[in-house]
Amino acid sequence: MRVTLDSAGNEGSWFYIQPFYKLRSLGDSVVIGDKVVLNPVNAGQPLHASSHQLVDNPGCNEGDVVRLFHAEQEKFLTCDDHRKKQYVFLRTTGRQSATSATSSKALWEVEVVHHDPCRGGAGYWNSLFRFKHLATGCYMAAEMGEVNADFEEESAELRSSLDADNEALRARLRAPQEKIMYTLVPVPDGMDISSIFELDPTTLRGGDSMVPRSSYVRLRHLCTNTWVHSTNNPIDQEEEKPVMLRIGTSAVKEDKEAFAIVPVPPAEVRDLDFANDASKVLASIAGKLEKGTITQNERR
Repeated sequence: MRVTLDSAGNEGSWFYIQPFYKLRSLGDSVVIGDKVVLNPVNAGQPLHASSHQLVDNPGCNEGDVVRLFHAEQEKFLTCDDHRKKQYVFLRTTGRQSATSATSSKALWEVEVVHHDPCRGGAGYWNSLFRFKHLATGCYMAAEMGEVNADFEEESAELRSSLDADNEALRARLRAPQEKIMYTLVPVPDGMDISSIFELDPTTLRGGDSMVPRSSYVRLRHLCTNTWVHSTNNPIDQEEEKPVMLRIGTSAVKEDKEAFAIVPVPPAEVRDLDFANDASKVLASIAGKLEKGTITQNERR
C-alpha cells in the first residue's frame, strides 16, 4: 500500500495515534516529546518510510535532491556567499576529477510546479520545475544583473581598440551582446514566477514522457524564454585563483550548455539537514553566550 496526498481525503485519511513505548498506555494523554505510531484506521498496518522505489515513479520526482553538473565546463551549479551577497555560479574545483567535488552547497531540491499544492510525483519533459537550494532554502531564478554590466564594460574596451580590419575583435564585440541577457540569482520566494524553468532533453525524447533520474538536460527560463548559458567571467576576480564563474541566460539555445542531473543519496541529504539544524542551534547559543543572556538550563 502507498500513501498519497489528496485535497479532499477519504476513509484512508484517518489515523489512530498509538504509543511507541510501553511506558504509555492507550487512553493516556499525548504530550510533547512522545514517540508515537500512526496507524491508518482502514489499513491495519502502521505508517512508515520505505526505501522501496515505486515502479511507476522511476524518473526525476518532486522532492528529489540532485546536483546539476555542467558537462562542457565540468563544474557543478552552486549557490554561496561572496562578500555578504549570495550568488548562483559554476564552481571550479581543484580536485583531479571534477565529478568528485561533493560540496553540500551544490545540492538542489526538485519541485514540480502544480496548481494543486497536494500534487507531487514524477516530473515530465513538459512539466514546469523549480530548483530549491537545499542549504539556504532559496530558489534559482533569472533576472537582469551584473553579468550585463560586466559585458558592457568589456564591449566598451573592445570598441576603443577596434581596428576596421580586425575580424577577431569584431567577433568578440558581437558575442557578449548576442549571448548573455539575464543572470541566475537566488530568490527567497518560492512563488516567484522568475524561478520557473523547463527541462529540454538532449536526446530524441520529450513530451509527456518522464525525465529520467540520470539524464542530460538544457534549462529554459520560462518567463524570459531564454536558455541557461555559462560564462568564463569570474565573480571573485579579486582572488588569486577565482573559482566562481558567473552563469546567466541567452536567447540562443546551444547544445554544449547541457547539465547532467546527478542523483544525491538520501543519507547525504540527512547529513546536511542535521548539520543545518545543529548550526542554527549553535549560532543561537553562541549569540546568547556572547551577550551574556544565556540561562542556566540553556547552558546545560
